[in-house]
Amino acid sequence: MKTFHFGEKKAFTLNELLIVMAIAMIAIGISLFTLKDARQRKEVEVSTIKLASIIKEIQNDSLVGKNQFNSGNSNKLEIACFYGVQSDDGSIVQTYYQFKNLLGDCDYSVEKNFSTVEFKNTSFGSSGWYVSLSVPFGKVETSTGSDLEIDVVSTINNSIKGKVCVSTQGNITDSYSDSNCN
Repeated sequence: MKTFHFGEKKAFTLNELLIVMAIAMIAIGISLFTLKDARQRKEVEVSTIKLASIIKEIQNDSLVGKNQFNSGNSNKLEIACFYGVQSDDGSIVQTYYQFKNLLGDCDYSVEKNFSTVEFKNTSFGSSGWYVSLSVPFGKVETSTGSDLEIDVVSTINNSIKGKVCVSTQGNITDSYSDSNCN
């Protein structure tokens, strides 16, 4: 009687499977580590763009003359003379305006808060900074009295940084390198 052999079964050995799995695990570990840094870089980039756009928005409001506000429940209109952005805390930004008093002078003692924005997973390299712009010409005043550099830093990895630069001439730029604003 004849027996038929259909060929030998071919399969991977246990050692070969373990080696392939180890290589796959190493590749996954490297990619997760790389993606973590990429996510932090993206958060800093988004926060930097967001801060620059907030400052550009108040600059635009001061230049186009958006300067009349209804003050609460009364029908009294307030005339803005300054718009500003400030950060007293490391991750919170407030926008505000100052308005003219009854004599037509800018009342520096009273600020009206527009909005408060909290930045997640990022902080600013220094606190206590401000930028204010006069109405209607947009003249820039900063907390340093000169060009202002605002560092935006990841709270998870402080080597990941962005920078918002505000010049006294009114240029507002953002960058993601360690270079100075000049």
